[in-house]
Amino acid sequence: MEVYDYLGLAGLKLRTLNYNVFDEFRALLHKDTTITMNMIMKSNTRLYRGSHKTAKHYSKFRCESSAKSSLLAGTMEELQHESWKPLKGIVLCSANYVPLTPISFLDRAALVYSKRISIIYGSIKYTWEETHRRCMKLASALNNFGVSRGDVVATLAPNVPAMLELHFAIPMAGATICPFDIRLDPNMLSTLLNHSKPKILFVDYQLQQIATEAVNLLKNTHSKAPLIIVISEPNYRRPFKHIRKHDYESFLEDGVAEFSIVRPHHECDPISLNYTYGTTSSPEGVICSHRGAYLTSLSSMFIHGMIEMPTYLWTLPMFQCNGWSFTWGLAIVGGTNVCLRSVTPKEIFDNIVIHNVSHYMCGAPTITKATKEAFEGGWNRSGDLPIEHRNGGIQVMDHSNNIVISGGENISMIQVETVIYSHPAVLEVEVVAKPDEHWGQTPCAFVKLKEGVHVDANEIIDYFRDRIPHYMAPMTVIFEDLPRNLSAKVQKFLLKEKAKNLGGTFFLPKTRPS
Repeated sequence: MEVYDYLGLAGLKLRTLNYNVFDEFRALLHKDTTITMNMIMKSNTRLYRGSHKTAKHYSKFRCESSAKSSLLAGTMEELQHESWKPLKGIVLCSANYVPLTPISFLDRAALVYSKRISIIYGSIKYTWEETHRRCMKLASALNNFGVSRGDVVATLAPNVPAMLELHFAIPMAGATICPFDIRLDPNMLSTLLNHSKPKILFVDYQLQQIATEAVNLLKNTHSKAPLIIVISEPNYRRPFKHIRKHDYESFLEDGVAEFSIVRPHHECDPISLNYTYGTTSSPEGVICSHRGAYLTSLSSMFIHGMIEMPTYLWTLPMFQCNGWSFTWGLAIVGGTNVCLRSVTPKEIFDNIVIHNVSHYMCGAPTITKATKEAFEGGWNRSGDLPIEHRNGGIQVMDHSNNIVISGGENISMIQVETVIYSHPAVLEVEVVAKPDEHWGQTPCAFVKLKEGVHVDANEIIDYFRDRIPHYMAPMTVIFEDLPRNLSAKVQKFLLKEKAKNLGGTFFLPKTRPS
């Protein structure tokens, strides 16, 4: 796989890394010896600004490793391949290799777009120079508190300026940011706190009660309660009597702007920990690397046409956009972040007009087994089941976890749901697999009818069989409201559990015409 990374080397930029090869010596990065770069570049590498230089000039650049530097660690056996010869003798060091990280976006924005407005929040405005300074002080304060590499720092806040600052400051202190959904209840928040084990929890003042209840629930576990830092409205600080609660602005002011950023040793170090919504099972922690966030940020800006100093209105929650790297991406292009605490139609349209908005919009580290299974061989086994159409288009038909294997036949639950949805009486439907002694599994449909409409299970099944092969028809139909989580997504794992416990009560006769 070819990717477009850049290595500054003797005033040259070398493009088109073979990342598969790069992986081989990165596995050795934590040893305290010298790495030689004899094999990194492919033979079709392009040289910019000085391509007339010959390979012998490269041999002048050397860099020995130190005991404290994991960047220059590990000796790699030289690969015997013609394409590596142009870089023979080059040593991997800070002169020619810097791990990709979104932190660099803020550094650049502070220089290139220093006086450009970075954040607007009501009457509050910051420039990129000011934002950089605030993030440096915040990272320094985190470091003073003892936050370091490997630590997790969590957030529970709406789209306020502090959320943007924390997305830079936390990784600048060497830690991993963990943004929680502001709609979580105390029980679920406590579960995720117990799993992620953050050292600090930044909480918006409107969510302080939920956070306090969640932290109190940790007393029933072996997890240490995080320090709670409360985010108040700018220019207003709230006094807190509780010894474990501090104010965001006061905490920030304890830091210094001359802080030395704790940059990642390795670009595959984690930058964020996000949690899924738990629609098919319990919420799962998903890690994003510095490299992943860097490349996603770049691609997101270009894909959405955010090329030159756009003004972006934050209508989607930052704890979700974290997965798309928008929280870091605006710094690339010197954009302006218009923050909204309350996302209402009036607020949206007022801010579009007032600020001349150009863009807006209407994915755990300790579970190594799950990570190994999901990324076997380096590829992410998502479980999606796509088909390729004749015109080259790709359509995802279903997920492997949603397949019912009935009598040796694979049945897509999405296909079954689509047909049932077309019934004029059906408002909502979810189909899951139900254990069956005869067929192994059969489709079980949970149906919510439209108000004032009455049909029975046989009518739904007959309707289905008139439109699709009979073996795909659900043999069980249950009429009830569908369970949903705080994000309004159907909790399919609860339906699966209910289907397992149904027994034969709702079964039709075990006949299934082909």
